[in-house]
Amino acid sequence: MPYKPDQVSSYVLLRSCIRNNDLYHGGAVHRLLLSSGVKLDTAISNSLITLYSKCGDYDMCYSLFSQLGADCDLFSWAAIITSAAQNGRKKNTLELFCKMLKSGFTPKLYIFCAVIKACSNREFFWVGWVILASVIKNGSSRRNAAVVRSLIDMFAKNDDLKSARKVFDGMSDKNVALWTQLITRYGQKGFVKEAIELFVEMLLDGKFDPDHFTLSSVLSACADMGSVKSGRQFHAFAIKTGTIDLPVSCALIDVYAKYGNGEFMMDARKVFDKMTVQNVLSWTALLSGYVQHGGNKEALDLFIEMILEGGVKPNDVTYSTILKACANLLDMDLAKQIHAHITKFGLCSVNSVGDALMSMYSNSGSMEETYNAFSQPPTQNMVSYNSMEQV
Repeated sequence: MPYKPDQVSSYVLLRSCIRNNDLYHGGAVHRLLLSSGVKLDTAISNSLITLYSKCGDYDMCYSLFSQLGADCDLFSWAAIITSAAQNGRKKNTLELFCKMLKSGFTPKLYIFCAVIKACSNREFFWVGWVILASVIKNGSSRRNAAVVRSLIDMFAKNDDLKSARKVFDGMSDKNVALWTQLITRYGQKGFVKEAIELFVEMLLDGKFDPDHFTLSSVLSACADMGSVKSGRQFHAFAIKTGTIDLPVSCALIDVYAKYGNGEFMMDARKVFDKMTVQNVLSWTALLSGYVQHGGNKEALDLFIEMILEGGVKPNDVTYSTILKACANLLDMDLAKQIHAHITKFGLCSVNSVGDALMSMYSNSGSMEETYNAFSQPPTQNMVSYNSMEQV
């Protein structure tokens, strides 16, 4: 006799699939339920919506939600709104949110977070201000860290760091994650001096201990500003607090490698050599430093070491960097070997790699190879056209 699933066991299985992002077995449970004729109750439908949402199938989510009809509850609305937000359906997110309000449901805070995420582009930014008014009214803009994080991101993505700072300052119960988020957003938007000042403010507050994420963010700001003095101070702080890990080490290499005329490359190499594990980011940061300061031979030696001894697979940034070294040295034999590697790994169509190939071949006067490289990227940009004009 064939197995007929029941509601309880199916619900338990689906929740397990959700936790593990297991669409294969979750889909099998769904098909078994449909073939056995078991009615999908609200709890199971909500679980299926969540499962398909985590796996990126918004159309299936909306189909399941629509089938619920009058049986949908607040969790159903939360699941479909979150699904729309997670899958980049900003307009759908806001439309569903409005329909939920019209249906008489009061949104929970995590629904606000999904809706705020949908307001992170300029088209719907004005809606974000309406949501802000709502969360200020219910007090969650002062108490709920998830809502505050969402608001900071929304304002930062719309280049309104002043409002992001106001939301942050209004939070009564700040934590390290919030400080780190704001420091990171300031750095990403080019306000590196303000990012460093914010980190110092955090230290002076005395209530919070920066973690490795905070240090990585402020070190990235130091690298962008070219402040090796601040970088050294934060390096000493990281040693003292024992927060030097892989991301912090990569950020330190970047600080030392980008500064001046290469006088701190030895410091960058020392940080690199002390790392117990090196990844593609650390190798590439050191390579970039050597190339930036004219150490093209050292960069090539390091690249070979990375391949043969490091056991790390280069990415598009690594290849773009090492191609610059080949161009500077006019070493076309090695360049063509690297080009073969790039072709093997299917990276020729990446714009940054294509641009580096064109630059390298145009510098050597190889017209045919330059044209071939120009034909690879799906979207030619100004760098591509400039390289072609040089041939």
